[in-house]
Amino acid sequence: DTPLMEHLARYLSQDDCCLTHLNLSANRLTDDAVRDLSRCLLLCPSLVSLDVSANSGISTVGVELLLAAVRERSVGMQYLNVSGSSVHGPSDTAATGAKLRELRLCSSRLNKYDKESLLSSWRDQAACKLHTVSTLRKCLIRAVPSDHC
Repeated sequence: DTPLMEHLARYLSQDDCCLTHLNLSANRLTDDAVRDLSRCLLLCPSLVSLDVSANSGISTVGVELLLAAVRERSVGMQYLNVSGSSVHGPSDTAATGAKLRELRLCSSRLNKYDKESLLSSWRDQAACKLHTVSTLRKCLIRAVPSDHC
């Protein structure tokens, strides 16, 4: 994934980058690739939708890097899909809900405690109503836009 990420990082780092949606699903991405991608999220405010699903090389570390980048952005994001990653254990999602409208997380290693912790974190910080689906290994969260609260 190194050549792909080098080209992508170069493009996303351009001042005139106007990319709004990026789908990198099933590209055998790893935490190292996500580390580079996370840095680019800060440089490309036009990007509002990111799909890195079906990349089992992305662990909890990689997902946390993405969520931290979303929190640090000057503008939020609409959509982040990390389904099919190797996430396990509680995730630090503090204040992410304020900057991210929809999170899709599905992992064979996600347990009941992890999902409850994630949902609780989002509920505690939400100024708006949340739509959630939490079954087996899936956790889907969508925040209702502030003008509909």
